[in-house]
Amino acid sequence: MNRTDMTDAQGVLIGSDPPVAANGKADEVGRGWPRPAFWLTATTALALGLLLIYKGVRLGVFQGQNEIDDGLYYGEGVLLSHGLLPYRSYIDVQPPGIALLMAPFALLGRVTDNRIGFEVARIFFVIVGVVNVGLLGRLVRRRHWVGVLVCLVTFAFFVDTRTADHTILLESLLVLGTLLGFLTVFGDTEIATSSATRWLTAGVLLGLTTSFKLWGVFPMIVLLVFAASRGRRCLAHFVGGGIGGFGVVCLPFFLLAPAKFVREVIVTQATRSHLGFVSEKFRLMNLLGGTAQVRFAPSIWVPVALWVILALVILGSILYARRVDPNRTFTNLDACAMACVVVVGASFLLAPEFQSHYGGFFTPFLALVLSATAVRLLPLARPLLTVAIVVAMLGFFLMSAHDIVDKQKEPLPTAALDRLFPPSACVISEAYAPVILANRYNLYRSQCPRILDVDGAELTDGNGSSHSASDATDQKVQSDWLGWLHRADGLVLLAPVSKQVDIGTAVRTYLHTHFSLAAVSDGLFIYRRV
Repeated sequence: MNRTDMTDAQGVLIGSDPPVAANGKADEVGRGWPRPAFWLTATTALALGLLLIYKGVRLGVFQGQNEIDDGLYYGEGVLLSHGLLPYRSYIDVQPPGIALLMAPFALLGRVTDNRIGFEVARIFFVIVGVVNVGLLGRLVRRRHWVGVLVCLVTFAFFVDTRTADHTILLESLLVLGTLLGFLTVFGDTEIATSSATRWLTAGVLLGLTTSFKLWGVFPMIVLLVFAASRGRRCLAHFVGGGIGGFGVVCLPFFLLAPAKFVREVIVTQATRSHLGFVSEKFRLMNLLGGTAQVRFAPSIWVPVALWVILALVILGSILYARRVDPNRTFTNLDACAMACVVVVGASFLLAPEFQSHYGGFFTPFLALVLSATAVRLLPLARPLLTVAIVVAMLGFFLMSAHDIVDKQKEPLPTAALDRLFPPSACVISEAYAPVILANRYNLYRSQCPRILDVDGAELTDGNGSSHSASDATDQKVQSDWLGWLHRADGLVLLAPVSKQVDIGTAVRTYLHTHFSLAAVSDGLFIYRRV
């Protein structure tokens, strides 16, 4: 048998020649794309883009209140466009990358209005999601087309990916930077490069990625092993690039407020806790894409059993492939993806807080692992297994599409705010998306309190606690609330004051004395100064 595979000293497959057609020429489209991979990638990216646009336009997601964090991140750009810096001017528990990225959209909002800037920023993140599909397809384009199909469909239509891609959330940016780093290091041969320049570039890319959210350090930790295996020079360039990429974004903000930067971005994130700890059962099911099925799992042993079965299938595929061909066990990219599944998955299970869109950063690694597993198992029963995998992926896509199309149209949350407050009003909120969409976002004005992130402020001033009963007796947290309310014309909460366990007696008394509940609109409790 004529083999062109290259192996390293441990006998691990690290690359192969492009597939060759019957006429002896490489079956490629464009610049080195094998034809099946090209069309699968293009079709998957187009399908995801159309579904997200349908969700945004027809279901009103672009004009609705659908997340808490998206208004926060766009608001950072607005404050930065008015010269107000995170950490120095207001509390911010994330690195400053997202504030810099949102600044151009905020400037568009200044020229037009914040509603337009916000909606364009949401559309930009849909584009990022589609680009991520293209990058993943390029990364695995030399695999068997069944492996490409599994990788793309699993990633693009996984519930956490769809959740992370539909508005301004950090997970899409983490995936973008990580995939660019992987492409720089592995190319499409799945070989860890020995080029120090490429390792430097990958380090810069992942350093920039970490400047959006500290989770970007997880794939960096995994890649350190591969960089070290390619020599000290590659390792030094990778580490230097990572420090440089992170530093070029964060260093100016750190120098302007070093103590606050360390406390808010590092200490608060490391020590944070949150009321309503999400169970391990939910986390395990969510990372499997079974968020809606959590209620059918009577105990944590159901998702644990599912994960054990999946792990045994992956292990079995490796053993089977090694038995068939000892030189074709797994590639460098396979090993990296499996390590990232373990590292990122463990961090999500151990984290004190978990949101359903967090899994958007886990999905690409899981997709890569499942893709490699499918390719290894194909020789076991090629015709039957190929048909089964294609049918499964088609069913997965149809279920994902139905889940989007079947949802109710998002209500417009702006009517009550338009009616209750003039454009110049100072309105503080637990979720700023409705305030931005109503063009009532005025935190940059001198008379308004600079409270962009209520949860983050409580985490920082409450020593890692937020929305908990201990906040109601914490003097600093209660002083914060009184300071915000003294300067506010309105307050938007996600629950009535009576259910706010983090509000103490003095703040509750001030609210009852100086504010009244003016409207309850689409889950928002809107209070107006009397």
